[in-house]
Amino acid sequence: MSQNNIVDVKAWIDERPVSGFQWLLLSLCFIIIMFDGYDAIAMGIIAPALMEDWGMPQGAMGTILGASMFGVAIGALVAGPYADRFGRKRILLISILCFASFSLLSTFARTPMEMASVRFLAGLGIGAVMPNTVTLVAEYMPERRRSLMITIMYSGFNIGSGLGGFVAAGMLP
Repeated sequence: MSQNNIVDVKAWIDERPVSGFQWLLLSLCFIIIMFDGYDAIAMGIIAPALMEDWGMPQGAMGTILGASMFGVAIGALVAGPYADRFGRKRILLISILCFASFSLLSTFARTPMEMASVRFLAGLGIGAVMPNTVTLVAEYMPERRRSLMITIMYSGFNIGSGLGGFVAAGMLP
């Protein structure tokens, strides 16, 4: 192979304007992070109603919220190395499936222990989403726009949290 056939992908990305594919990738990662933000706020908002329905003390709710955050931490720590080995897209899709499935299952929890268990498992997926979305956006964006694009993506978390507050408040009596 001659030297003329070698393409420097990083330079190629950096020299071009942001493409439609890159905007699509940013939009999808933004939406994923937005759901992450929604989930982060939703449990805090429904906690008082859940404690009343289940007649549980405040400490039990702390266990549920803590289990979720432990899941997030473990998911984030494990996802990066797995994504390096098996591919970011594959791990991101598995993470979304895990997050969505266990978040849905949490609506069927009937005891604090069941809720803590499914929230821990949902947290694994939620945590795994973070390192993979930021890495995908960083890898695909031109260097001159990278910081801005990552900032835009992460603003989805706050937008999701804000929307989550309005949605959850509207659903509670």
